[in-house]
Amino acid sequence: MEPGPPGDLDRQDALTWRLMATRPHYHQPWLGGPAGWAEAVEKQLDVPVVLTSHGPTAENKSPRGIGCQLLCPANLLSSSA
Repeated sequence: MEPGPPGDLDRQDALTWRLMATRPHYHQPWLGGPAGWAEAVEKQLDVPVVLTSHGPTAENKSPRGIGCQLLCPANLLSSSA
């Protein structure tokens, strides 16, 4: 898609309507469950995932891998063990 000239409001309006009619296409590399999701993020970002969450509270957090032992607060590690 080529950019239009600056100030072309008709083109911007048409683009807005086209975008509003689109539907997302989700790539799901995490179909293996939470572990698959964490591995996919690690691969994509080239960083370790050291903590996962499955809810809104502190009790819903889980340390993951050796990285969390180095980076997570001690109280988090003791509450999830």
